[in-house]
Formats: sequence, structure tokens, C-alpha cells
Amino acid sequence: MLEVYRWQAFDLDPFRNSRRFSPFADPGKMGDPHRKVHPHFKGDRGLVDALADHPGELVRTDSPNFVCSVLPSHWRCNKTLPVPFKVVALGDIPDGTLVTVMAGNDENYSAELRNNQAVMKNQVARFNDLRFVGRSGRGKSFTLTITVFTSPPQVATYHRAIKVTVDGPREPRSKCSFSFLLHAHLYIVYFVWTTWLLLAIPRRQ
Repeated sequence: MLEVYRWQAFDLDPFRNSRRFSPFADPGKMGDPHRKVHPHFKGDRGLVDALADHPGELVRTDSPNFVCSVLPSHWRCNKTLPVPFKVVALGDIPDGTLVTVMAGNDENYSAELRNNQAVMKNQVARFNDLRFVGRSGRGKSFTLTITVFTSPPQVATYHRAIKVTVDGPREPRSKCSFSFLLHAHLYIVYFVWTTWLLLAIPRRQ
């Protein structure tokens, strides 16, 4: 009986169970099939449904509870995005819940954004004309931090989300070189053809 009592006492040891504690907004690993999801969330089934409702538009965050819009890899600062940015919850979030977006990296830890607040409606927070004003730096991208103000707040991160520069994406140099050579070739052909016509037409005496 004493041995059984000791075993039960050890089994109820709070320090033993505390190692497996997972907070409500534990992001887990994006590809971990054993990651913990809060019971109010649908998990992978909700993810499949969300991706089906928005084909080609959404990307996983590091939280199993939220996905968000895919951003361009390179964009010009203070320019409207090609599609409105949105955050989709994979479970029940009350309508009217505030959602904010922040951007930063090791060079610009808190970049200036415009229209970076939205509210949840039917599990979707749509940002009206989200703009990246701050620049990410040469060859660097911003990481997005999405905060959903539930109780307690939940945080999702979108790593290497977007590169923001003054000029935005430029044409590849190979494409520019091909265009220049094409125009030069056409000009030479025109010049030779015009010269040949002038020489071929006999002059009137």
C-alpha cells in the first residue's frame, strides 16, 4: 500500500506535468504533425478548409491557429498591395476582435506601416489598403508579427514575408539587355534599308 501511495504521489507531481505545458497561443512548428492546438480550434481540418476557400492566396504562419495572405517577395514602399492583406483564423474568434500587423528585421526593428489594424468578422480580418512605408534594407526582408487581441492575446509570425525598397522590383538585366539589342538591330536594319533605297533610285538630271 505504501508503494502505491508513493507511485500516485509521483504521478501527481506538478513539476512532472509542467514540462508538457503548452500555452494557448503556442505557435509550434509549421510542419510538426504533433503540434498542440487549442481545443477551440479546428487544427489541420480548419487549415484545409481555409486553403480551399482561398486557393493560392494564403500561407501558413508559425502559429497553427492562423494563416494569412501571401505577400509579394519584393514591393515598392508606400504602394498599395496587389490584393488586400487578410488574416484567417482556423477557429472561433469573436467578431470585432482587434488584429494588428507589425513589420521589422534586424536593420529596421519597427517599420512604419499604414492601415495596419483590422477587426475579425466571420473569422477573417481584412486590412484596408495595408501599406509598407518603412524600407527593409538592401537584400533583406521583413518579418510580420500578427497580434490577435483575444484573452489572452495570440501572436502569429510570418517570416521573410516581403522585401520593401524605394524603387520596388526592377526588370531583370537580361531582359533589359535583350530589349536594347532588339531596338539597336531594328535601327540598323532601317538605316541600311533606307540607304539602299536612296542609292538605288536614279537621280534625275
